[in-house]
Amino acid sequence: MDTIAHGFAVIIRIVLFLMALAIAKAIVSGIKHRKLVNRRKREKDDFVAEVSKTGSISPLEQSPILLQKDELAIWSEKSTLFETRAVRRRQNGVSTSVQQWEPISDGTLVLTTKRLVFDGIEVNRTIPLGKVFSAKTSSDGDELHVASSSRQKEMAFSSRNSFLLSWLVNTLAAQ
Repeated sequence: MDTIAHGFAVIIRIVLFLMALAIAKAIVSGIKHRKLVNRRKREKDDFVAEVSKTGSISPLEQSPILLQKDELAIWSEKSTLFETRAVRRRQNGVSTSVQQWEPISDGTLVLTTKRLVFDGIEVNRTIPLGKVFSAKTSSDGDELHVASSSRQKEMAFSSRNSFLLSWLVNTLAAQ
C-alpha cells in the first residue's frame, strides 16, 4: 500500500510541477507580448513626434512598385493579405456558415502618398487613399485592418507595426 501511495504522490508532484511550468511560461509570454506592443506604440509615438517637428514624412529612397505622377512611396514591408471567407460548420446535424479570416497571399505592402498597394504572389490589391474610410490596428499591432468604399469586405495585412502604419494611412487619407 505504501508503494502505491508513494507512486501516486510522485505523479501528483510531477503534474503540479508541469502545471507550474506551464503557468510560468504563459506569464513570461504575456510579459514579452506586452513589451512588444509597448515598443510598437512607442515607435509610432516617436515617429508622429518627428513628423510634427519636421512637418513632413520622408519618402522611401526606392519604391518596390511603379509610382504614378506626383506619387511618393512612404512605407514598404513584406506582408500577408487576409480576407474573410465563408466556412461551413456542422454541429448537431445543423450546418451554418461563418466568416473566418484566411490568408490569401504573401507579398509586399506599399503605402504611397496616393494608394495602399498590396503586390502579392497570388493576388494584388490597390486601394486609393481617398476611398479608405477605416484603417485600424489589431490589438497587438500585428495586423492593419482596412475598409474602403472600393471593396465590400474589410481586408487585413500583416505588419511589423500596424500602430504606425494605421496612423500613416489615416493621416494620408485625410489629406
